[in-house]
Amino acid sequence: MRKRLHDARKALKETMLYMVKKTLHNDAPSRDDRFEKHVLLSAAAERGDVEEVRRILAGTPELALQDTASNDEHQALHHAVYGNQLEVVKLLLEAGADPLTGIYPHREATSPRAMAYDRGLTTIVEAIDANLAERRGTSDAGRDLGEAAARGDGARVTAILDGEPTALGARDDGGRTALHRAVEGAHLGLVTMLLDRGADVDVEDADGRRPLQSALHHGWKVPDDEYSNYTAMAGLLVGRGARCDLWAAAGLGDVASVRERLAAGTDAVNGNRGRDAPLTVAAFRGHAEVVKVLLEAGADPDATFIIEVAGEQIEQKGEPMWLAANRGHLAVVEALLSGRALAEVNIYASGSAIEQSVLHGHGDVADLLFLHGAVGHTLTYCVTNNLAALAEHVRANPDVREGLMWSAILAGNEAVVEYELAHGTPVPPERHLDLLEQTIRGWRIGNLKIANAGWDRRSYVRNLQLLVDAGFNLKAHNSRTTRADFTILHHLAARSCNPVNYGHTAEEVVDFARILVDGGAEVDVLESQLHSTPLGWAARYGQRELCRFLLSRGADPNQADADWARPLAWAQRYGHHEVVTLLREAGATA
Repeated sequence: MRKRLHDARKALKETMLYMVKKTLHNDAPSRDDRFEKHVLLSAAAERGDVEEVRRILAGTPELALQDTASNDEHQALHHAVYGNQLEVVKLLLEAGADPLTGIYPHREATSPRAMAYDRGLTTIVEAIDANLAERRGTSDAGRDLGEAAARGDGARVTAILDGEPTALGARDDGGRTALHRAVEGAHLGLVTMLLDRGADVDVEDADGRRPLQSALHHGWKVPDDEYSNYTAMAGLLVGRGARCDLWAAAGLGDVASVRERLAAGTDAVNGNRGRDAPLTVAAFRGHAEVVKVLLEAGADPDATFIIEVAGEQIEQKGEPMWLAANRGHLAVVEALLSGRALAEVNIYASGSAIEQSVLHGHGDVADLLFLHGAVGHTLTYCVTNNLAALAEHVRANPDVREGLMWSAILAGNEAVVEYELAHGTPVPPERHLDLLEQTIRGWRIGNLKIANAGWDRRSYVRNLQLLVDAGFNLKAHNSRTTRADFTILHHLAARSCNPVNYGHTAEEVVDFARILVDGGAEVDVLESQLHSTPLGWAARYGQRELCRFLLSRGADPNQADADWARPLAWAQRYGHHEVVTLLREAGATA
């Protein structure tokens, strides 16, 4: 096993250079050059070649905080941690590398700091923490206070501040204070207490975000019954002196204030080149009159801005429409369309506006978007089980057939999955793992607030059995990157790609695992990122019942590529005491 790991590391450069050649064959020259340099930078970082890292960064400093590719979020700093290269870590941090950026789909476990901590690389953790303290004001007191504020633990916050009053302004890893975290968690009473103690109402986090911004644009995944709490917090913050600019006035729905600020100048009408546009927050909050006023003042109806993915610039259009469709704000959608906003808009990695309206049960919004040219998608028809519309859509757009199985599995639509397995194009082996991942993902039952009336959540379990019976390869390893070669059983142990809000119950997780193991999935297989078995991953994530099941199927309680990656070490490190007991009873050692 250790030889396998050594060989994999030795082959890293050859593998990555093969990726370079493959990419160079298909991509534009400027992008090729950037990708090749990134690969060389990562290889130099891992082997500790400080001079080579300096040389590359001197000409292309942006590579210090750039992903390898759109489907591989490894950055050079990850490779420096893999190689335990302290001096390179320091150099990359000085160049702006983010030590808290993880790798999809298991971002929480794969940030450079998390990986250094798990591996016991104390000097690297200390270097990262020193960098966070310098750049973001991060401290242990800020972390502790922030965590207590985030969960609304007023007693703990009070105890910390009574013992250390200066901690009121202490910051966590994101440069957030307790006030930021309390606002993000919609803890109105705690926000009031912190302000009474003198918290800075306009304090900015590492991204320049103020508490009022978090209160007004808190994210659409927040439960609907908590929106009023955020509105109340916004009013409280403004009443306590929070700065109210055009963006804030738009988010508050204060038409008079919006007009007053626009009369003084329209420079801010589109935010920062489309980012943080007043139109976007007004659309999200459902303030149709404000939307009209902003459009009359010249606001871009699509709030166009640019994002960067692995060094590639991608234009984003239609965030106001997307959010209004998601929230079902019909009057806002009407105003945007009257202002010549696009009806057919897609947000990177988040789908389309029409998709959002359909998935969240806003039929009136969907009808209006369809009338203005929006196009349906296989996923929306699979979720709504509108098979007639799905058939017409596939006939009119034959190319979408390739992604139909993915949509049907994600939507938990058994009828379409069964049909595609029987009559569709055979699924190539390289797609097996991706489709298996969608089956256990729990997409419809997480925090996306999809309308699920009449749908049976057990369809996900039954669909997994269908894929296994169809001969899907349960031993396949992820091939998105050279490092994250996990299997479907590892992915299940990590609660898919959404561990905090994973919707499946412990019983359903064990049902998934039973189908996988009965179908041939290996319980003791190792991967080369966390160097652990599925049992090790389950221990890390505190999945006691899954640990119990895997042990009952013969999982080795001590299997790992390194001592720090043993199941018991994971459970101890992350405080999963019941899992520790279970593993010890099974003969686990640290």
